[in-house]
Amino acid sequence: MKTETETAILELEAARRKAMLASDFEALRGLLDKDLHYGHSTGGTDSRESYLAKIAGGANVYEKLDIAVERVVELADGAAMAIGTMKARVRLTDRTVDVHNSFITVWRRTHGRWQMVGHQTVSKL
Repeated sequence: MKTETETAILELEAARRKAMLASDFEALRGLLDKDLHYGHSTGGTDSRESYLAKIAGGANVYEKLDIAVERVVELADGAAMAIGTMKARVRLTDRTVDVHNSFITVWRRTHGRWQMVGHQTVSKL
């Protein structure tokens, strides 16, 4: 049986996937913590604002996205991480790329609300 935290994180990851596919800037803003550190498999990094700007500006358009959460680990009260894999087709400004990554996301609950504060991927290709 899943814990309340596991259930919450799985629902949040599903909501993140849906928002990414829809380029839903506002939904993503609600899911991403103001202190977000978003690490890409290319070595690049984004803050919440720089990542959202890429989504809003069409620099990152997710044409296809499959996220499989393999495990949720509760780190402490109000902190958890999801570990899994992601396969995507992403249209960038100058090209379209297919990615197959392992990921870790870190979620923090503040004032009763979970938001993603950390994201890191590593290429599986």
